[in-house]
Amino acid sequence: MKTKLTLIDGEECIVEGRPRDFMQLIYGMGISKNSALQSITGKKITMADIFMLEQVKE
Repeated sequence: MKTKLTLIDGEECIVEGRPRDFMQLIYGMGISKNSALQSITGKKITMADIFMLEQVKE
């Protein structure tokens, strides 16, 4: 399953994983906002840059 991340600057990236898993990482487990994800294209995204999560149909 893939998730589309909309960043605070309006850019959109696709990452592997479920939106619920990312929500748990960001809010539930109190992970650092400086932690980073890597998109499918290789772009590094910090947790603090994420504005919205949305499931992508495969």
